[in-house]
Amino acid sequence: MTAVLLLNADYSPLRTISLQRALSLIFGERVEQVESVPDRQLRSPSIAIPFPSVLRLKIYRSVPQRRAVWSRRAVFERDNYVCVFCGEKLDHKSATLDHLIPKQECSRLGIRPSTWGNSACSCRRCNFRKSNRTMRDAGMKFFDPKFEPKTPRTSYVVASGNIPTEWKMYLER
Repeated sequence: MTAVLLLNADYSPLRTISLQRALSLIFGERVEQVESVPDRQLRSPSIAIPFPSVLRLKIYRSVPQRRAVWSRRAVFERDNYVCVFCGEKLDHKSATLDHLIPKQECSRLGIRPSTWGNSACSCRRCNFRKSNRTMRDAGMKFFDPKFEPKTPRTSYVVASGNIPTEWKMYLER
């Protein structure tokens, strides 16, 4: 079974669909064909069309954003492996996770410590300096005053394995 990438009207990826569904959208004139598989065609006795690889909806569909799943690595990626306190560029070995409200305080308040809004990427030096205190108690501020620890936006399409070359420019946005 061949999959076809379906894009929204603004060229953002929505999902993959079956070839059968792609053909029904094409013949229903709800999509336009953006990319096709080179040197392949679909034929019937009366017509021949390029084999679809990427389709774009003609009318924009509003799609709710999924919430990202929290993990240490996802927090580091959200913060671009940069310490939020001093601005030092880190790698995966030197990055540490800091709980903005200390774990001990979270348990006293009855809230979960490992959430998007309570965690940030930190270097070892800043994490040690802040220790088990709030930023205010430790006299620390964010390196970027506009930084806000929030849930990152995620895409609906998760691609793995052999991705057709026609899809890559639409998935890498």
